[in-house]
Amino acid sequence: MIHKLINRLFDHPVIRERDESGMLTAAGFTWTEPVMWVFEIFGTAGFLLAFYWLMCLADPHTPTEFTAMVGLALMGCVGACAVLGSVSRGIGFERSGQISNRGGWVNWLDMVGSIKDHAHIASIEVTKTELGAGVAMFTTWGGTVMLSHGLSEPAARLAAVQLTIALREMRESLTTVRSHQSGQRQAAAALID
Repeated sequence: MIHKLINRLFDHPVIRERDESGMLTAAGFTWTEPVMWVFEIFGTAGFLLAFYWLMCLADPHTPTEFTAMVGLALMGCVGACAVLGSVSRGIGFERSGQISNRGGWVNWLDMVGSIKDHAHIASIEVTKTELGAGVAMFTTWGGTVMLSHGLSEPAARLAAVQLTIALREMRESLTTVRSHQSGQRQAAAALID
């Protein structure tokens, strides 16, 4: 029920991929994170340009070409905030044990170097960061991999819970696959004997 609600509220953030037999091949979650420095730079510039543009419109001595250029710069700042103001993040846990990047690049180089198998993940939790709340993966050897830095606390909690559910479902699916393969081997051995 909760997965259907999340899929309706967001742009299909829950990742569940299955093979022909219906076995889970990948599970994960995607989310969107604001990029605050874009809003700080382009938002502030746009705010100032809006006042300057209004002053240019009010002054009859200002050339229309200059007023148009200021208006274009204002539109560029608004466009930069709209296009660059958020970035997609996402992690998928594969049946092979690998962790795949399903959006964004935050600390991806660190994660590729430190965690190569999702069996090494001890927990996925919400943490406090200097930009708000974040999502961190803690490893079995004591390492920490930050997946996100600047989320609101509810958004970070949602991402951490959904990633934990995805990891649990993948681990349960792997257990089912192993027991199924073991049963096939025993049946094959019984036929040979």
